[in-house]
Amino acid sequence: MSDRYAGRIYVGGALPARKLAALAKAIHAEDPDIEMNWSLGDDRRVSAALLRDWLKRRDHPRPLHLYASELIDGSFAVLESWLCANGMSYLRHSDSCCDVEAEIVGFVDGRRLRYDANNAGDVMVHVDRVQRAYDALRQGRVFDAMDALSAIVPVVDEVPPFTVEYAGGRLR
Repeated sequence: MSDRYAGRIYVGGALPARKLAALAKAIHAEDPDIEMNWSLGDDRRVSAALLRDWLKRRDHPRPLHLYASELIDGSFAVLESWLCANGMSYLRHSDSCCDVEAEIVGFVDGRRLRYDANNAGDVMVHVDRVQRAYDALRQGRVFDAMDALSAIVPVVDEVPPFTVEYAGGRLR
């Protein structure tokens, strides 16, 4: 039996309009109770019409934000697979549960990302790796220290705004 715990995902990139309904189906297949952008103030099922309405009403282009309180292993497995297959970017943060640590996982600009995190969504860096960089710096090995720091400083890419491309232009 798998554990269920919270996760949130930010989806971005340009989606062809013909795939909007398929995205809504992938979201619904993941969990019919997924909440969209928290600020909508309703519990309607995510649909292509709801996504189009959100795109029209939002005050500025931004990623699509989805949240679910009880995901299997804290991941949007179906949705993440669909997003990768369709070239869409995402960053997902899963809370920790029992012996599973929180993490940030993503697919941005064709690259897979993974970082340890805390439940607030902050990227975590292991102290022993920081200590090694600090020791190298104290010993005057500046280039070694810089290499060590470069290896541990997380570069969490931003997810681009979510847009839908129509034949006549983008719906932003």
